[in-house]
Amino acid sequence: MIRALAFALLVAASPARAEEATGHAQQQHAEPVGPSEGDLELGRHLSSECVACHQISGKWLGAVPPIVGYAPPAFVEAMLQYKTKLRTNETMRTVAEVLSDEEIKALAAYFGSVKPQP
Repeated sequence: MIRALAFALLVAASPARAEEATGHAQQQHAEPVGPSEGDLELGRHLSSECVACHQISGKWLGAVPPIVGYAPPAFVEAMLQYKTKLRTNETMRTVAEVLSDEEIKALAAYFGSVKPQP
C-alpha cells in the first residue's frame, strides 16, 4: 500500500505542474536512462498502484495531478528525479526507489497511451 501511494505521488507532477502547484520551477534534471519506450502490458499491470491515487480519467483529485496522457520522456524524467532525490515529495521518492528503469519506462509507455476522458 505504501508503495502504491508513493508511486502515485511520484508520477504526479511534471515540472510544469509542480511549478503550478508550488510556485517553484524545477531546475534540476536527472540523468536519462535511454529511450522511454517500455513494455505497455507491464505498464498496464503496474499501473494499478498508481491509480490508487491518480485518476485514470485524467482529472485532478485534490492536489494529486493526473498522469494519463503524460509524454513518456517527461514521465521517465520525473520518476528519475524522484528516484535520485531531485524532487522533494517523500512519498514519491519512496515509490521511485523500488522501481527499476524497465518498470519506469513501462509505466511511461502505458500512461502515455491512455487518453484523458473529457
